[in-house]
Amino acid sequence: PPHLLSSYIEQRQIDFNCTLEPALRHPGSTGVAPTSVPEHEAMKCAAYLQEHWVAGQLTLPTSNGEKTVTGFSSYGKTLSAHDAKQQRSNTLLFTNAQLPAVREALPGFYAIEATLV
Repeated sequence: PPHLLSSYIEQRQIDFNCTLEPALRHPGSTGVAPTSVPEHEAMKCAAYLQEHWVAGQLTLPTSNGEKTVTGFSSYGKTLSAHDAKQQRSNTLLFTNAQLPAVREALPGFYAIEATLV
């Protein structure tokens, strides 16, 4: 029956996510760890995103021409259902191939990345 299949799939997703992030096994845990980044770098990055991230797309001017970064509509590491349309509009996905352009063109990103890695 569909409801059993749906429940089974949801439980498999939860189990998979808990394997990737064991902290999720604790009640109330989101798996998110607190971090700190330089405030001025975060403010530069946020200001740029606020101005240039339009209709789910971010265009980055680079020395090799413009690069466009978009959102994505699926994410397997979630404990609850998500809205693919909202996710596509409100998230950005920086692929490994796009990272050089993002580092070059998105103010503050490189410094934030260096702090976290």
